[in-house]
Amino acid sequence: MEHPSFSTSWEIVMMISITHCIMPFGDDAGAPVAYAEPRFMGYALEHWACHAKEFCLQTGQNFNFLISQLCFKWSLPHPCRSLELNTRDPFLEVLDSNTAAKTHLHTLCPLATYLQNYPDVERLYWYLHQPNAAHGTAALIHAEDAGDAIVVEHLLLLSESNKIKLDVNADDQHGNPILHAACIKGHKEVVRVLLSYQGDPSLDVNAKEETIQGTALGQASSHGHVEIVRLLLADERVDPEARDQLGVCPLLIASQGDNLRGVVEAFVQCERININGTCPGLITALMLASSLGQKEVVKTLLRHPRIDIDQGDSNGWSALCYASGKGHVPVVQALLEDGRADPNARTRDVERLWTPLLIALDHGQIQVAECLLSDPRIDPNVRCPAGWTPLLIASRDGHIGVVKALLSNPRTDVNARPQVSLGSGQRPRRGRTLQSRLGAFADSLLLGAISKLENISPQPGALGLAARFGHGEVVRVLLEDPRFDPNAKSSFPIEATPLMEAARQGHLESTLVLLDDPRVDIDAQSNLGMTALMLASEQGFPDIVTALLSHGANAQLRTGKVLGIGRDMTALLLAAEEALSPTPKGEPDERFPPNQREESERREGCLEVIRILRRDPSYSLITMGDGLATIIELSPYVNELEALQPGIIFNRR
Repeated sequence: MEHPSFSTSWEIVMMISITHCIMPFGDDAGAPVAYAEPRFMGYALEHWACHAKEFCLQTGQNFNFLISQLCFKWSLPHPCRSLELNTRDPFLEVLDSNTAAKTHLHTLCPLATYLQNYPDVERLYWYLHQPNAAHGTAALIHAEDAGDAIVVEHLLLLSESNKIKLDVNADDQHGNPILHAACIKGHKEVVRVLLSYQGDPSLDVNAKEETIQGTALGQASSHGHVEIVRLLLADERVDPEARDQLGVCPLLIASQGDNLRGVVEAFVQCERININGTCPGLITALMLASSLGQKEVVKTLLRHPRIDIDQGDSNGWSALCYASGKGHVPVVQALLEDGRADPNARTRDVERLWTPLLIALDHGQIQVAECLLSDPRIDPNVRCPAGWTPLLIASRDGHIGVVKALLSNPRTDVNARPQVSLGSGQRPRRGRTLQSRLGAFADSLLLGAISKLENISPQPGALGLAARFGHGEVVRVLLEDPRFDPNAKSSFPIEATPLMEAARQGHLESTLVLLDDPRVDIDAQSNLGMTALMLASEQGFPDIVTALLSHGANAQLRTGKVLGIGRDMTALLLAAEEALSPTPKGEPDERFPPNQREESERREGCLEVIRILRRDPSYSLITMGDGLATIIELSPYVNELEALQPGIIFNRR
């Protein structure tokens, strides 16, 4: 019988399609040869499910029932279900009720449920009813995508019995192998079924996807599917150490968030896991979790009996170092409470041999530093590579809480001094007095001598550093401790008391705090004859000069000659000389930090200092007339000063 076109009634097309599904076309098949024309059969096989659906709509039959009947006749392995007599399942209407009551029957096809909840239902029906390799694999991908483990199991059983051929390692439309896709979506039962597959080819449980070459275990870990992770870890074929293209193993992936703590717990309970495994840079899961502040993950990892809590990365940084540098106080507390971490362990890199406490201070993590200092095992006097102790660093940087914590520790060395070289960058800025008074050659000789004596000459202590860097409250706290000498001198770069340090840098608060202490020698002189008043005058800080004079500083003191050369200077002469000094040319001296103020502001400050000093009572000599002494003293500079600031000498204000 010739078939002229595809306009045959939908009933006939549907029936031919169904017939083909039940009895696939072949030499032994019973399908009528008259309907074997290739174009017609291609159309019928491609669209049989659509026509079956249309047939049910036209005739009022139940589509689920029809599909169930077809699958039942095709001998698909269906699950059994106990049926009760009072059910209204259409399938039971064609069965004997007694049989239904006594027997577990093959009932509704699980595929029929896709009619309403799977967008590609007709195609899936087609794949499932054409048992060859291409269609079977496509059906497997669709079934996994829908998360239906029953359908997946049907297909795998057919494959194991050699009824169809499946590629269980095929990629879906996103480039993910079927097992990966199930792990990403959290289809636990699909994963279980896939892992039980015994067919050929076997399932590659360590296959890697295209993008970052991650494994199924890595995908399940990153998406937080704890039960799937447990399933995979229980399979001896799964490599728990397999890494992606970045060299990261699944445990490190899971250690990046507290929300993945359950996944980390699954790894901790796995006997095969290397809890101290590393990624590039020798980073472990504990280091990564500590660096990211994942306290719950850290506590979970610490429960593993073989965890190496002090293991270092390529630079020797341990988990405690990372947590300290990042400021994660809860993680630091967890590591210290564990009791196995060494709080004084140093990093291994040559240039930065730091401990967690020094790292916390260097990174400004004050709360972490205070937390570390609460541990009785901590060494409060450990020195960084530049020779600075925690007390020196905290005093320099103004961390008053750390200072108080260190002072409360009886083991803290309050008299420790930095061990630094002249080129370390820890010096305050200088004026031009040394070079202007001694000349460049003599200046270099003096600095060279200081450099040779630096190992035996004291550097600024905690009090001197706090004064130098203007931390008034720290200065106050240190002065309250009787162990500190408020007049202790350093020689870095010249002898200086804490008051000189504060005055030279223009820190009014620190200056006032020191002046309020009756033990402070306001007129103490350095090895260059400089007093705090001279240093403030030279730098052009009128507010400091005013404060010093109001507390009784002697403006008449002179420096005296240094090394038998130079000139005898007073605060007034230093201010005048500095006001008239030209702006320095050329490259800045690497031994000294750059000036903090513009030269014009500095010059204006020096001119104001001259006015203040000329009003000081020590210059109002009866024998010479009011203000005449200053004119005489400034005689070498009178013309230049008047040219720079008309009236500054002869119109005293």
